Amino acid sequence: MTDAPAQRVLDHLADFATAAEWDPGVTAAALLSGDPGQVGARYRVMFSFGPRRIPLEYVVMDRRDPLDGEPGYVVLVAESGWFTSHDTITVTPTSSGSEMRYDAILTLHGLGRIMDWPLHQSFQVIGRTAEQGLREALATLATEQDTRTE
Repeated sequence: MTDAPAQRVLDHLADFATAAEWDPGVTAAALLSGDPGQVGARYRVMFSFGPRRIPLEYVVMDRRDPLDGEPGYVVLVAESGWFTSHDTITVTPTSSGSEMRYDAILTLHGLGRIMDWPLHQSFQVIGRTAEQGLREALATLATEQDTRTE
């Protein structure tokens, strides 16, 4: 939950260049092409996974803005040789701001599937760390919104 309006939250998070601001596992993120946060936009995101740095290219595959109290969402997909990450960010308007949900599904390919369970466990820890970063980023968005309306 955040006091920030749903459209503001979706616009901010759909622009995946902001991922480095709220996800401690992301060391860098940049827009490569397209309009920020819109279908077709491409982002290069550098993840830190232990001592390794893993570059991924995310593409915004789908987006719907919140409208008439209905949730909005953005779908981003990144593919590498050994896995696909399918991320969906859903933002629902509430009477006091909005509620955000982030679902990330990591699908391993080929022989990498034998690492599914250990990777799933690691991903859970990474997700909890990113969740805290998201909470802080959404609190900042709400504060910025309050400042603009004063």
